[in-house]
Amino acid sequence: MSEDILTLAPPPADRRFAYGSDPNQFGDLRLPERKQKKSFPIVMNIHGGFWRAKYDLLHAGHLCAALARKGCATWNVEYRRVGNPGGGWPGTFEDITNSYRFLTQIAPGYHLDPRRIVVMGHSAGGQLALCLAAYQGTVRGVVSLAGVVNLVRAFELHLSSAAVVEFLEGVRTRFPTTITKPIRYSSSFRKSAKF
Repeated sequence: MSEDILTLAPPPADRRFAYGSDPNQFGDLRLPERKQKKSFPIVMNIHGGFWRAKYDLLHAGHLCAALARKGCATWNVEYRRVGNPGGGWPGTFEDITNSYRFLTQIAPGYHLDPRRIVVMGHSAGGQLALCLAAYQGTVRGVVSLAGVVNLVRAFELHLSSAAVVEFLEGVRTRFPTTITKPIRYSSSFRKSAKF
């Protein structure tokens, strides 16, 4: 039963936007029913899957649809992952950053408040969400659900058959600054804000 979420189609998004030219650079926008005059807050969701191409955003559509029913617009992001051309560090994070910037540009046209964006991610998406919040000062809040946020420890444990090595395309001794940059920004985000 718990595996059903990975195969059960979520309710369709209101709109799919490409934020880049790669087939994996898109986001699904879901909008709440318009019952208020104020602009809607936004939850940007980044799916997990140890940064690998075999996992996509589809299953996260259920959560995003539920949040939209509760009054939050959602932006469910797809991105280049390990196994896709350009996937891995830094291409994956560039996609996350570009999708965020694209969201802030389209927000006013859909009655969304770009000053009230919370970024949420699960697993590898949690790590990417924390990195984004560290780089983008306009992120209002961040939620990391079971985030792979200690990349050194994940590397040492060889989590998911050395997913960190695949993501960073090497080992700590070969890429010392590459591995510490996503770790430093994942662990440095300390911000409290009201949504």
